[in-house]
Amino acid sequence: MLPFLKNQKEGGMSGPIEIEVRSTRDDDDGEYEYLDAIAEDMLDAFESKDRRAMKAALESFCEYIKQEDEELDHEEFEEKE
Repeated sequence: MLPFLKNQKEGGMSGPIEIEVRSTRDDDDGEYEYLDAIAEDMLDAFESKDRRAMKAALESFCEYIKQEDEELDHEEFEEKE
């Protein structure tokens, strides 16, 4: 084997990275707890320079935005009826 290929890790990622949701406040509104958890995950990933963790946190944030957008669209649709 060539020396520059010898130390490379083999394999790949076979599934999504699970993000640990941690609550930093005890609010009744779960929305802020989820955003706090995403922000904390982003900060942890930034501090550790972990690109996969940052990507996973950004994907979670995008999913949150999509969900909020769908809820607003649904509310607007109901108001028009």
